[in-house]
Amino acid sequence: MRVALVVLLTVLSLLASTALAGAATTLHASLSGKKEVPKAGNGTGTARLTLDAKKGRVCFRIKLRHVGTAVMGHIHKGGKTTAGPITIPLFESPTRQPKGCKRASKATIRAIIRKPGRYYVNVHTAKYPAGAARGQLH
Repeated sequence: MRVALVVLLTVLSLLASTALAGAATTLHASLSGKKEVPKAGNGTGTARLTLDAKKGRVCFRIKLRHVGTAVMGHIHKGGKTTAGPITIPLFESPTRQPKGCKRASKATIRAIIRKPGRYYVNVHTAKYPAGAARGQLH
């Protein structure tokens, strides 16, 4: 009886993990100009990203305050004090409310899902071309 229970729990666990492996993952970031490297203005915001490694797609919605018109936004690889390389370009057209979906490599998406704190989202403006606001993914 005990062996059957262990086998049953193991099978259920494997089925649950297999089901979750194909699910999209939602990550967030709290953006601030003070978190930029180098520091930027007083802009703030939030980012919500839905990453789907199975489809190779990243969808995003970024809400900004006191930033003005964002001219581009990206996911970068880097810690809190690092200005790192672009990993996934999110948008490249001027907007006050960035949102949309982009294609990305499945391997890159899986890497972000595994260790989101190693990546950050930022937006750029004409006034702050190096970055107006950023936030680590979590």
